Amino acid sequence: GAFLVGVRWLEGVFSHSAALARLLTVVDPGGLVLALDTAHRGLLSQNREVVLWSCRVLARIAFDLYAAGEPHSTQVAYEWFAPPGSGGPLTAAIRAANTHSTVGAALFPVYEQLGKGRLRKLFSQDLPARLKGGGDYSAFASEAVAAFAGAPGGREALASQGVLSFCLSHALREAAPAFPPDARSAAVRLLVELWVSFPAEFAAAAGGGGR
Repeated sequence: GAFLVGVRWLEGVFSHSAALARLLTVVDPGGLVLALDTAHRGLLSQNREVVLWSCRVLARIAFDLYAAGEPHSTQVAYEWFAPPGSGGPLTAAIRAANTHSTVGAALFPVYEQLGKGRLRKLFSQDLPARLKGGGDYSAFASEAVAAFAGAPGGREALASQGVLSFCLSHALREAAPAFPPDARSAAVRLLVELWVSFPAEFAAAAGGGGR
């Protein structure tokens, strides 16, 4: 059916993403957003396979843009992904993870690749603007910290860009008695995840006073 056609198309984009990245950045820069918009629509799909392939395509295109040494294009891609406010593909990604099982894990490579060099902005500005419910940000950050800790270079990226210190400060603040129980519980889980995944960095950040 239509879902199968969508999956096959996304598979084709994935397999030719390196050539597509070069074409869009050199020959038709304006086509980059058009190509990304197609994957954005995939994130909105009710079909889990379409969503998963959209995640793979987004991560792969971002990876190929960096590999091609196209800093302007990577900036365009990030601004497309997380526009000012609370909408855009980042919001679609968060909703997709809440709708489909296993999609959350597939999205972390997207955050990693599109957020390269911009992780502090992603975690301290763009995600909080979209995760405003009690404990929502802490719950997301717990999963993200675990995923990044297991990825090559992820530990260093979170520590060097100030994400760990931001998350620690956030968790300590929301673990206080003034916050609702659900927010406090999620904040404590985030603190535990920071300690388990990044023990040395956690100790250093805690000693440095967070933000």
